[in-house]
Amino acid sequence: MSSFRNVLHWSPLVAVFFLVSCGGGDSVPATSTVVLARGTYTSGADSWQYELLQLPNADGGYSYAQWFPASSAALAPVIVRTEPYAGIDWTGEAVDQRWAAQGNGCFPDVDGPNFQSGVSSTICYEKFTPDRVGMDSEIYLRNGFGVLTTFGRFYAGGSVWNDVQDMTAGLKFLGTLSNVDATRIGMFGTSWGGFEAVYGSAYASAGVVPKASVAIAPVIDFEALVNYVDTTIPLVTNATTLPRYNAFFDPYLRRLFATTGGRPGSAGAVYSRVTAASIGTRLNTQLLVMHDDSDTILPVATSKSFVAANPAHAQGFWYKQSDTIDYNANILTHGPFGSATVYAPIYTFSISYLFTALGNSGQLLVVPYGNADLDGFFQDIRTYQMGGRNIGWLVPRLREFCDSRVYVYDLTPGTSIPSMSGAQLLAAKINAGWGTSFNAVTVCNQLVGSGLPP
Repeated sequence: MSSFRNVLHWSPLVAVFFLVSCGGGDSVPATSTVVLARGTYTSGADSWQYELLQLPNADGGYSYAQWFPASSAALAPVIVRTEPYAGIDWTGEAVDQRWAAQGNGCFPDVDGPNFQSGVSSTICYEKFTPDRVGMDSEIYLRNGFGVLTTFGRFYAGGSVWNDVQDMTAGLKFLGTLSNVDATRIGMFGTSWGGFEAVYGSAYASAGVVPKASVAIAPVIDFEALVNYVDTTIPLVTNATTLPRYNAFFDPYLRRLFATTGGRPGSAGAVYSRVTAASIGTRLNTQLLVMHDDSDTILPVATSKSFVAANPAHAQGFWYKQSDTIDYNANILTHGPFGSATVYAPIYTFSISYLFTALGNSGQLLVVPYGNADLDGFFQDIRTYQMGGRNIGWLVPRLREFCDSRVYVYDLTPGTSIPSMSGAQLLAAKINAGWGTSFNAVTVCNQLVGSGLPP
């Protein structure tokens, strides 16, 4: 545990929504998993083995993933991480080698559907090495989880449905492994990766349906997304800002229309697979949807209506709450709830949600946090409460810290690392914000009983 602080880092929720594809332009149908390479990720005195995989997907092409089996020989839970934007150069496909040779940056979307030179927007590329994926996976690995990172490869073109196939291909792979507990699979994704977590969960094959998933600022309903782009974005009044919105959404709409056949209502367009209603009928996963009211990329209203319509399978996390959105001032943002100096609280709560849902009965679950960031979070919650806002959505997430398996780890540089249970941390933060005198037992009694103090 001593090396957690050195390797964990917060990936800010910047305005990235780059749509991804499955790649897989090969003409020979894929029928079995191929291990393209093996390697070792090392952090401090610890190391984990990984495999770089070529997976068959439903359209006869290939999907790609990086697999870290759990270090224990016992049957283990698994986290599936969706990486829609990551560039990889180890697939053997020319498209990956060509994009990697360009280096990181933004380039013409030459492999995207219906690309028109000088008209279509550029897209951005960032190379992810296997070690980078290992660093992003380490919090799960150190807690005894296997980790499968599934790659969407936006730069390789394709369609929305290709992304869904990438996710389900990864889940099918897990179903072939003897050391994976298929009843304890979780998925995690942000923004476009949030869409992949939602749709991957909903369209998973029988036997590998995730038990719990987290989707941060996801696309859930694509018909609603097109309506948002067509009706809300044109209301932007700033002549400089409006073109930025239009350029931003162009690559996503082109890939969406490659799946649906066009805008909703147009001749031949079919949206039956990509709406919130269709997902609601398929979802058998306990899904946590985390969304900020100030999101100008993906409207929070869709997430809230989906959660309200599916109470048996979906819960919401709505920090921060705003009354209005200024589309001219807040350009292309998922909102401030991802802001952090050390570690964003939304990641702390998403990790505790997944860990407590998926961990073994006696498994130690160490959840990372940033002390000052968590202080700010609870101050905001107290302000919401004083202002009469609904904060009931937070209580179930706090109760998870009362799980006896949960301990916490402060990532703040230069701090000592005391042994502290999740309940002890809760008591300290609530006492500081509400002026109470709870201990680890009484704070959990309060949360189980009537929720946060009045």
